[in-house]
Amino acid sequence: RNRRHTQRRGPLIVYGEDAGLVKAFRNLPGVELSHVDSLNLLQLAPGGHLGRFIVWTRSAFTKLNDNWGSVNRESKQKTGYRLPRPVMANSDLNRIINSDEIQSKLRPAIKEVKRARLHKNPLNNLGVLVRLNPYALASRRLELQTQEKRKAAKALAIENARKGIKATPTPVQKKQAASDKKHSLRKKENYKRIIDDSLYVPKSTVIAPEKMDERRAAISAAAADIANKKFIIKMRGGPVKEEPVPEPVVEKKAAAPKKGEEKKEEKKEEKKAGKK
Repeated sequence: RNRRHTQRRGPLIVYGEDAGLVKAFRNLPGVELSHVDSLNLLQLAPGGHLGRFIVWTRSAFTKLNDNWGSVNRESKQKTGYRLPRPVMANSDLNRIINSDEIQSKLRPAIKEVKRARLHKNPLNNLGVLVRLNPYALASRRLELQTQEKRKAAKALAIENARKGIKATPTPVQKKQAASDKKHSLRKKENYKRIIDDSLYVPKSTVIAPEKMDERRAAISAAAADIANKKFIIKMRGGPVKEEPVPEPVVEKKAAAPKKGEEKKEEKKEEKKAGKK
């Protein structure tokens, strides 16, 4: 940390007597040396991890009992210090736990464990949806079949369009076209009803089915007549300009005086006559 270059930890050499050992290993990268009287925990287990490779010399190994003592005798360097010994007289832990003395003080084991119910979403889980609605499986199958048919029909239509083949209408398309043809002449009246918010349909506007073809033929003939007239006018060079008819001159009559104005004029004449 706080260094530009970091180095891996190497083996640790623990010695009791130097005898030129420090000078021999001090130039090797990663190798560390430590005296047996001053062992450092950060060197024995760097980062709190056990398992570092440690090389003990003979002098250091024989000096461990004097420094730390043993289970039976105290340390010579540390007064009153003795290595800790296991508290358990019997190491068979399973036998101790299952003994009558221990089990009599424990509560009974829980046999029935209450587990939380897992709520599944039927919109995402098909199995739960089928459990709630048995028809969902058939509906899903029908939807997939419809998608496959639509996909195949689209591919066929694209291929026919590339080859220049006109696609034959399906029975549904034929039925829709016949319905559109039947109701095409009622569109304007229906739009008027929507705008006027009127639900009343007079009988005069209703066209009988047998007269639909006659009216359609009359409309097409009128359209053809208008187109012919426009074509003739265009060939002649435009419509004939008619001379404007002069409007009749009407003489303006003098407006009749109002009742109040007549009284004022009479008073003025009376005043003039009195002065004279």
